[in-house]
Amino acid sequence: MKIEICWRAPIQLDDGTLENLIYTHSSEIPDSPGIYIFARKHGDTISPLYIGQTKSFSSRLKMQFNNTKLMKGIEKAPVGRRILLLGEVIPQRGQNIAKVLRTVETTLIEYCLANKADLINIQGTRTNVDTITHTGSNSHKKLFPSLMSKKAR
Repeated sequence: MKIEICWRAPIQLDDGTLENLIYTHSSEIPDSPGIYIFARKHGDTISPLYIGQTKSFSSRLKMQFNNTKLMKGIEKAPVGRRILLLGEVIPQRGQNIAKVLRTVETTLIEYCLANKADLINIQGTRTNVDTITHTGSNSHKKLFPSLMSKKAR
């Protein structure tokens, strides 16, 4: 399956106290399907905190900004400016958008976990990760890194 994602410029998350929220934003959010990532930016480094998928950014993100447990999890993350990344999925003719979104979300989560990202799951808590450590002969290094992580099942 060929999947195309068009990423928008990062959206700065602001203090949401005046709106009785933890975070808010001043950007226009599209009503299109895609992947969203709550992240933190520290210098040139961007670290994902939460990855989700939706058929409508505007309605889903409105719910997420009201999700106190998730927003508290994002707030408690290490130092860095909080940002939101939106990747609009450009469906190809005949593709099932729900299947495409699930595929992209799962792939991005597994990639981030494999690269040691400390993601938050749906309940706003740390995602359980299985870790595999390789030792002994160096022959495995041509196939696998010494440390591998994957979302626990």
